[in-house]
Amino acid sequence: PDSNNTTVVHIIDNNSIAGYQTFDDIYGRPAFVFRVEMPRQIYAEGQKTLTYLHISLLLISIGFFFIFVFIVNKTILNRMTALSNTVNRIGVEGNVSQRVSIPGKDELSGLADNINVMLESIEKSSTEIRSQKEFIDRILATIPNPVLAVDKSQNIMLTNSAFNTMFGVEVGRIKGKIINSITVLTDLSYEAATFIHGRT
Repeated sequence: PDSNNTTVVHIIDNNSIAGYQTFDDIYGRPAFVFRVEMPRQIYAEGQKTLTYLHISLLLISIGFFFIFVFIVNKTILNRMTALSNTVNRIGVEGNVSQRVSIPGKDELSGLADNINVMLESIEKSSTEIRSQKEFIDRILATIPNPVLAVDKSQNIMLTNSAFNTMFGVEVGRIKGKIINSITVLTDLSYEAATFIHGRT
C-alpha cells in the first residue's frame, strides 16, 4: 500500500536536488524506486538575494564612510587646520593685532575666542612696553650726561645720545654686544663689572 512507500530527498549540489520514492508490489515488498531530479531554484534565488544584500550593505557602508569623512573634514579638520594656520601666521609675522576667526558655537570656536583674548592681552602689554620705552628714550635724550645700561652679563641694553657722541659709537651697532668686545668701551668693562657685583 501507498502508506508503506518511503520518500527520501537528497541534495546533490548547490544547483540540484533529487527525490527518491520506493513503491511496493502487491505483497508489500519494494518493487522499484522512482527518482526525480530538479534544479534548486528557490535556493538559488535565496543565494542571489543574499549576494545582493551583502553588496548593498557594502555600498551603503562605503557611502556612510565617505559621508562621515566629509562631515568630519568640514566640521572639525578644516576648521582646526584654519585655526592652526592663522596662529602660525601670527607667530611668524609677530602681528598680535590680528585675530582668529572660527565660526560656530563649539569647542573650536571657544578655543579661538580664548586665543583672541590672549592676543588682545599681548597687544595691550606690547603697547604699554612700547610706550614706556619711548618715554625712557625721551628722558635719556634730554640727559646731558652719558648714560649706559647693561645687563648682568655686561651686554649693552641702551645708551643715550651724549654717550654715543662721547665715545663715537652708534647704538644700533653696539646694542646687545658685550662691553669688552668694543674697543673704545673696554675701559668701562671693569667699572660695569664692579657695579654689577656690588649690587648683587
